[in-house]
Amino acid sequence: MKRCRLWWLACAIALGLSIAACGYADDLSDGVGSVVFASEASSGSETVTDTTAPARVHYKATKIGSFKGDANGLREVGGMPMRVKDNKRYAVGLDGSTILSEPLDGAEYLGGDVFAVRTEQTGPNCIKIVSLSKGLLARKEFACTALALSYNYERRFAVVYVAAEETKDESKALVFEHEYGNGFLYDRYSYNAKKMYRGKMKVFDIQAGAFVDGVETTNPDSSFWDLGDSIIVIEDGVSTLYDPSGKKLWHGAGYADPGARSFCAQTNRTYSIRDSSGKVRFSSEDGISSIRGVNNVYIKYENNANEVIDMDGQTVLPLGDSLCTVEAEGLFSLMASHDTQGTSCRTVDSSGKTIAQGEIEALSIPGYVMIRDTKKDSSTLYSGGEALVSGLDDYNSKDLVLTDKDGNYYVFNDRKYSLWLGDAHVLDVALVSGRHNAQTMYGVYDLFTGEAITPTTYDKILDAGDQVLAHSADDGAWDVYSVERVPVKTKK
Repeated sequence: MKRCRLWWLACAIALGLSIAACGYADDLSDGVGSVVFASEASSGSETVTDTTAPARVHYKATKIGSFKGDANGLREVGGMPMRVKDNKRYAVGLDGSTILSEPLDGAEYLGGDVFAVRTEQTGPNCIKIVSLSKGLLARKEFACTALALSYNYERRFAVVYVAAEETKDESKALVFEHEYGNGFLYDRYSYNAKKMYRGKMKVFDIQAGAFVDGVETTNPDSSFWDLGDSIIVIEDGVSTLYDPSGKKLWHGAGYADPGARSFCAQTNRTYSIRDSSGKVRFSSEDGISSIRGVNNVYIKYENNANEVIDMDGQTVLPLGDSLCTVEAEGLFSLMASHDTQGTSCRTVDSSGKTIAQGEIEALSIPGYVMIRDTKKDSSTLYSGGEALVSGLDDYNSKDLVLTDKDGNYYVFNDRKYSLWLGDAHVLDVALVSGRHNAQTMYGVYDLFTGEAITPTTYDKILDAGDQVLAHSADDGAWDVYSVERVPVKTKK
């Protein structure tokens, strides 16, 4: 199971910031009923469109182990299992062992089974990176971490901030200390900061569980773009592309304009689209810029005859004098070039046919898009160009976990709110744990199919990155399940 942070959030950050803020929520709850990287929908105004098209993906759970332990012995903090002892919380691995000997104050999920955890020590550098299966991945401590900017559904690289000496010069500060509640947050925002620190940023490969060798900077204005199997670092008007080993693949003056797994670079009057290895795929003297999207498409500008092109320069969609703002799943959001407010935005398919009035706003997984109609102030969920659920408000338009006013969950294969769950807890973008009725125990339920993907015999279920932990009162053990999303097989 790869839980994705919202693609649209990355887009919004990309427009206004050089990199995402790296704060940590002081979430010290038991985890029961809490939401991690997904939010429950609750509105009685949704309209379901009747269609027989099946869900595009479903979930698969595989039991990979178990360990003895009491149900009350583990809690979930920031999506991570922790053992509580003397009111202190300790990170727990997939075999039930304690990962770190020191107590923790919080956790943030990065990807796979990797977490950034905050210790209770004082000082700015109190973050460690750990794996639930491999233990401690980085020996030194850091001030904060943030996922690199990306248009991809899945993320591979994180940026680690290391605080150095304190400074009073805001322009030279990299880490800003803020005091909130019972802990500290160290991030890139200077507003109301208690202290400021110089420092450096390093790149961490979540997939490999190691730092990208030699890639670091002390420039607070640097930005980092995740291209899936390589990363672009932009600083002081210079862009450099690195592979996961730290090998320099490309280097050029100017700011690279990243797409999903490619980027556009300008040399003198020539624009070149390069893939994630740095190889030139297309060049033109016409202006080219990337589009917020997942399929490596760009806008080419030419005398009011704009067009969407792929990274090889092939025309995907003629635009005339319109602009394409977002693309996904064969859909394109367009607006008039003179429209500075975005009021003319509409979403079309690859033939140019208007699908909806509004702009693609949120992507969670392949196969599904959310389109926002600003005039109606609501959103509609689409798949394969078909409207599935409409009338969604701002709060519940960010994922695929949808409930009606009676607490029934929307099941994609049924195309209706057909699954009731009690004491539900969101695990992924369309995955929840809960009880089917008051007489049953807990299980993990796939909202695409409406079926339980684990036995419904557990008295407690916790999130654990790509896994879930399920406790059985019968044998006093925690079962460990690896959970993934897989495409639905279709008959040819």
